[in-house]
Amino acid sequence: MGKASARFLYFLLFYLVCSPLCFGASVTIYNDSPYPLDTTIFSASGEPLKTAHILPQEKVQWDSLGSSSASQSQTPYTILFQCKKGAHFGTCKNIGPGAWVTASSATGGQGFCKTNKESPKR
Repeated sequence: MGKASARFLYFLLFYLVCSPLCFGASVTIYNDSPYPLDTTIFSASGEPLKTAHILPQEKVQWDSLGSSSASQSQTPYTILFQCKKGAHFGTCKNIGPGAWVTASSATGGQGFCKTNKESPKR
């Protein structure tokens, strides 16, 4: 193996080991439902990492940089979707770094939110 090949392998090894530590992990959450939703990202240990209010057809990107527990493994993530009044819309489990998560892929909840539309007056 030549010097150039060895340098490349060392660089590749350094990049693979250090890039998650240097750049953190990110998750993109897209609300493809017709409802405004509150989302919470939980670490593997159940610690809440981020909460966000996401309007319909809106996306939010979260990254682990600046997270208080960066020294501990946080993956896989769990993402909880809730309706405005707290009803459980759904949950996405076992989410890895770099994932794109949609509200329609959430399971275990009702999958819809009740709206407060008034009934027509007669």
